Amino acid sequence: RAGTPFPGDCPEFCFPDGVRLETLSQHQQDPMPVTNSFVLTTADRTRIYGVCIVWMDALDADAVRRFVGEAVERAPEAEVYGQYAVCLLSRAPAFEMLSLCCRTLYRMHLTQ
Repeated sequence: RAGTPFPGDCPEFCFPDGVRLETLSQHQQDPMPVTNSFVLTTADRTRIYGVCIVWMDALDADAVRRFVGEAVERAPEAEVYGQYAVCLLSRAPAFEMLSLCCRTLYRMHLTQ
């Protein structure tokens, strides 16, 4: 909505344990995306309902160098996975619809 700032707390709900990187073997242990729902309350007591889907995807070599640095120089063949997320917000408590939309967007991402 025009004039409504994006809530700054959203990343904390999408990544409650912080953003993490994984090796291929770590990723293979739990490769499925995770969907979270949450309710944000703004300073004026407006409720914003959200759903996010978080998944791991292989990072390109440049991103790996930026995040991992020299460690990648020692093991350049190691594939590194990073977290990606799609977060949808609504003023209505439409969690099922938002969750379905998140899963659809994730499936669309897989077919690219």
